[in-house]
Amino acid sequence: MKPLYNACFLSALLIGCGAVAQAQEDKLAVTDPSGATYSVSGRYGKNDYIHITKVNARGDLLWEADYDTGVNEKPVSVALNSEGIIILATRPLNDSRSFSLISYSAQNYLVWERPSDARDSIPVSVKVDKEDRIYVCGNVKVATHYNAGLWKFDNNGSMFWDVEYTAGGNSYAQQIQLLFNGDISLGVSAFFGSDNYGQYERRAVIYDGSGRQLR
Repeated sequence: MKPLYNACFLSALLIGCGAVAQAQEDKLAVTDPSGATYSVSGRYGKNDYIHITKVNARGDLLWEADYDTGVNEKPVSVALNSEGIIILATRPLNDSRSFSLISYSAQNYLVWERPSDARDSIPVSVKVDKEDRIYVCGNVKVATHYNAGLWKFDNNGSMFWDVEYTAGGNSYAQQIQLLFNGDISLGVSAFFGSDNYGQYERRAVIYDGSGRQLR
């Protein structure tokens, strides 16, 4: 039997986690096999934009750059790929596209940016597999509730497929794990009843590489 948790406790936990995530917005970082570290942060001017730095294993600054398209974009997650990094960025709530994927090279230039076609979605995390295929999880607003969303993209940011998971109430995506056999594990907090007064259950929802739910 999977444990059920009081939703008031989860709400407090999510608020706490949100505060930590916001405080650490300037500390999104990944380290490549050479020991070089990429740090990605949100900056604020006429609009929200993205600042990227790369340092070597000794901590020496190799380069830094601002990525600013004139559209408000804030980084929420980053992952390594074979060319450098993939940045998952959220876009304004009134934008017809909820998030962008940005491929930035190890040599300090933009490879590509792909605004997603997803609407009314809040991105949470990005992962990249050994073939540079990209996976994003987030929360999709449907009428008065949220479903946990999972998107798969090719190595150029073109979408393969997207799926949504719901347990009947609000279902919130928490994280992605790429399994050794090619399946994808989507971590979900599934609510029963009100978010404030109901209960929730943590679930690992498994999909195969084609987006078919296995369990």
